[in-house]
Amino acid sequence: MGNFDLFTENLLLRNLSQSTIKSYCSQISLVSKTLKKDIDLIDENDLRTLIVKGKARNLSSSTQMSIINAFKAYFKEIHGRKFNHEILPRPKVEQKQPDILSIQEFQIILDSIVNLKHRTIVCLMYSAGLRVSEVINLELKDIDSKNNKINIRNGKGKIDRVVMLDNSILYLMRNYWEQYKTKKYLIEGAKGDVYSAKSIQQIVKNAVKKVGIDKKISSHSLRHSCFTQLIKNGTDLRTVQKLAGHKNINTTANYIRLIDNDVLGTISPINSIKI
Repeated sequence: MGNFDLFTENLLLRNLSQSTIKSYCSQISLVSKTLKKDIDLIDENDLRTLIVKGKARNLSSSTQMSIINAFKAYFKEIHGRKFNHEILPRPKVEQKQPDILSIQEFQIILDSIVNLKHRTIVCLMYSAGLRVSEVINLELKDIDSKNNKINIRNGKGKIDRVVMLDNSILYLMRNYWEQYKTKKYLIEGAKGDVYSAKSIQQIVKNAVKKVGIDKKISSHSLRHSCFTQLIKNGTDLRTVQKLAGHKNINTTANYIRLIDNDVLGTISPINSIKI
């Protein structure tokens, strides 16, 4: 087994997500090809030359950071050493504030969606702050209708958590299930398998385009909108951290920047939505 294969295997054993593993391997392969140098011979000086003076100097700070993170992981897993940031410091990544939807804007989007499955998906994401991966992997057994909660298993970072299940969403889900009669997953593909993540992204994209909302809204924006609205409604930061599944509360605190100072009440954002 070569070092690159061993690296991939080690990342799998560490329970990193497939998207992270794919990103790391892609960045490492691309750098090796660009430098025309064997992966195991690349060091921080090579990366510094590439990023500071070479072809990667015009890349965004986040992309440069992705390259560094990939090799940082490779050095640790294969060479058993730490990345030397004295040679190549971390680039300053500009924190762009994501666009979020107001309650009124989400209502407009929801009203434009006729398909019951699509309505259920977007309401789940907005009401509980679910990621696309969490929606498509949500099994019927994870839904606790008696206690109005949803058990999220193996979320990002392999974190299990419990999220709220509003009565209006429970009612919508029951209507959806009566029509589709899914067997394992709440939202199933055509063959009863996992639903397509790209399909969910397209559902949101099409709905936003249809109603003409002039914002950069993605499926993940529904999650941002949920937690921003919760904080705006007065939910404390620790509670939002648990609902979001954030390891670091500073990640949760970023949502504070997206709201005004008119913090009131403590209610779910879906309570203001006509389902």
